[in-house]
Amino acid sequence: AWPWLAVLGGLMVTGAGAAAAWHGSLWPAMSARYDKPVAADPPQQRERTTEGDGALEQWRAMDRGEDPTAR
Repeated sequence: AWPWLAVLGGLMVTGAGAAAAWHGSLWPAMSARYDKPVAADPPQQRERTTEGDGALEQWRAMDRGEDPTAR
């Protein structure tokens, strides 16, 4: 009986997959409210400087072998 139950289960899974593929476009989707907002005029990227950038300076200190938290 197990082989027939396995075949029946396989047919049911195949049927469910076919139904999802056929009717999936009709299912509700997430609204645009969760999309990333698009700005009409994107802000200009500010020029990055190496001076005064705390995070960059901490990484460079670690590269030199210094402990930036010890300051």
